Amino acid sequence: MVSIIEEKQRHLAPFWENFNVDLQLQDELTPNRTRLSLLYNAFRLFEVSQNLENGLAASGYSVSGDGLLYRLCDYIYFCLYYIATAPDCALQLIKSLHKMLAVCRKNAEDLCLPGGAVFPMVTIKGTNCRSYSNYNNTRLPINAYIGKMIAAFFAAVEAVSEEDRLLLMELMLETARVWLSMGEWVEGRTYFRLENIAGADEYNSSVSGNFFIHLSAKDHLNRAVDLLAANEKLLGTEKIDALLEKINMTREELEEMKEASKAIVVRKSDRLGIYMVHDYFDKLATWKGGAQHPLSSNYHPLAIYRHKVVDLPEVLMGLLLHDTLFEPTDFEQNYNYYLPLCTFDSPESMGIFAISQCRARGEFAQPIPFLKSLANLDLDDIIYSADEGLHFGSMALSLNTLIYGLGGVSFADGQLFVSPILPAGVASLRFSVCFRGCVLSVVLNEKELVYELKSGDSLRFIHGQQRLRVHLHTKYRRFEALSKMVIPRASFSLVSQFDGAVFLADSLFLNLYEYNYVSWYRVLETLFDTYRALQNKTIAPLSPHEFIQKVVYQTESSEIAFSGIHNILLSRGIDLELGTPDDAEIVETRYGLANAKLAEMTEMLEKDPPQINPELYHLLQSLETNKISMAIVTYSRSLKQLMSSDAHNLSRYFITHIDGEEAHDRHIKSRPHVDLYLRAAEKLHVVPERCLVFAHHLDRDYAAEEMARFRMFLDIEDPFVSSREELSAYPTLSEEYCEKHNRDNPVVCRLLLNKMPSTVNHLEDVVDGL
Repeated sequence: MVSIIEEKQRHLAPFWENFNVDLQLQDELTPNRTRLSLLYNAFRLFEVSQNLENGLAASGYSVSGDGLLYRLCDYIYFCLYYIATAPDCALQLIKSLHKMLAVCRKNAEDLCLPGGAVFPMVTIKGTNCRSYSNYNNTRLPINAYIGKMIAAFFAAVEAVSEEDRLLLMELMLETARVWLSMGEWVEGRTYFRLENIAGADEYNSSVSGNFFIHLSAKDHLNRAVDLLAANEKLLGTEKIDALLEKINMTREELEEMKEASKAIVVRKSDRLGIYMVHDYFDKLATWKGGAQHPLSSNYHPLAIYRHKVVDLPEVLMGLLLHDTLFEPTDFEQNYNYYLPLCTFDSPESMGIFAISQCRARGEFAQPIPFLKSLANLDLDDIIYSADEGLHFGSMALSLNTLIYGLGGVSFADGQLFVSPILPAGVASLRFSVCFRGCVLSVVLNEKELVYELKSGDSLRFIHGQQRLRVHLHTKYRRFEALSKMVIPRASFSLVSQFDGAVFLADSLFLNLYEYNYVSWYRVLETLFDTYRALQNKTIAPLSPHEFIQKVVYQTESSEIAFSGIHNILLSRGIDLELGTPDDAEIVETRYGLANAKLAEMTEMLEKDPPQINPELYHLLQSLETNKISMAIVTYSRSLKQLMSSDAHNLSRYFITHIDGEEAHDRHIKSRPHVDLYLRAAEKLHVVPERCLVFAHHLDRDYAAEEMARFRMFLDIEDPFVSSREELSAYPTLSEEYCEKHNRDNPVVCRLLLNKMPSTVNHLEDVVDGL
């Protein structure tokens, strides 16, 4: 027994020594929940790495049947993960593909190609083990993936043996030369086109001009020739000539590959400014009405092909795999275009969108919901597919989202790029990346970013969007050792006065309190009618004045308890318990009434969505342009319905939110406490002193000293209340407090609807008191 335990300890020692992944979230009710999920995924990938020379099954051999098939389309996720964490494992995985080379050459012969190798999507030994609905198009995304895997490996790994270099180059050339045979020159060798070749997205595999194929082929052909030239300098012309003779390739064919690469044009829509999945994608019909998912199991392929939908977002995949060719604006525009069109029938889509959002928006990205779903896909059986075994592609992508998304890691032209971000709601993150024989540890929290050279003698990499070169070393020439660098985390705001803004959801819309009043009036009238009939007495209906006094200006000692509604009921001789948020609408508790009001409010929002204040909408745009972090908060549970009813898509401006459910779960104190806004500032990683709060009805009950913790509160006029009630005096700080804390009055500023600031410049004037 002791020997078995010791053997297991020796087996797992490398994992525990090298495992360096951590992600701490602020809003996790179960501590370390996401970290443990990532740990589980990393552990599983470590376990299967012991036999990668024979390939990696889709389920990691966790089930029989289809789970034993090799989904080569997942190999790109596996390989990128292993390149960053265990390069030797990545090499073994690529070698497993080389073992299929002979069979894949036969696949090319079956397609009447003069040379090369065609790798199938799903296989065991190299033959295609699965039929697809579309027989008219050749599917070559695996060839493109293999080209990227080999190029990334050479970029990240320096010490490669001669034998392995020749093996990798043989695989690289055999997969690349296929593009020449599959494509054709047009307009007198002006352009090289690859028609009727499908990418990885099965929902868009029946038309020509596939973006991913053209982009991948262009890079594949170019890198194959360049890598061959680089290896020729290392190995000598004789070895390379022997390799070319072995695969029956001439120098003329290499020149043709180079010319074809230059002649491939990746098209961009001039009208929309985005890259289309294929030439005719924008001409497809929009899918209307609710769809049954997955589409491939519920609809005929022709019905899917006629509609503008994507399963795997190939465009974003192409941008990510060749990220150095594109700008953040390309990621942003294409992300916004394809997100509403994606069916997410393939879980891997979540990882692609998460990493793309990180590249597009940096610190303002919101990738955590995608990441949590990927990390817990199997542990929580999110898609009810436990009988299909573990989803190793999703496991690898969850870790890739941390490393390549939040970590901003990229390999290009023999250089390492690292640009970590700390999205809203993330307390800290940590990971390691291997590069050229060295291991770099990256730790980021709200205060600082720490780079540390864990192993190796010298490592150069490029940090951040500013492209700053960093050199960590144990001792370099005459310089003292510099193995660790600490960089204070700086604000991204372009405004000197403040870094963040928190908006109470009610303050963004015109007359939303009238909606609230009508909703409560209808719910309470239903209750009052019951008591009128049972007790045969007169019960006064809820008046606007009473609603304002007891609900709008209600005060709570701690978390929300609907004290205003409670006082209204008590004044009519009705005493209801608080209940729980799970109470049904018909249950006579305050939460039951609140749920009935929520249903009533939802129906009203659907029929007649409230109008956003136009000046505030322009202000949101200006704040976003100036890189101000924004949050939207409310004590109500109607935030989702409110945001979904908005035609302006306001949610894209806010990088985090707090709704009634989170306020209840975290026991956040309700009005007139400022805990809700403090929590929002914490999630934004903004100190309250540099945060503005936009809210309603701040003229009663608030403590000036508590409000002074923020840069300023801005009280937006509410016509429903201002037309019925006089404005009370705002709280002010005492002279002693101002002198002691070096803080001046006012802490609250009134914003009238007809004098609403619409730009950051106007807002700064308001804050400055101009």
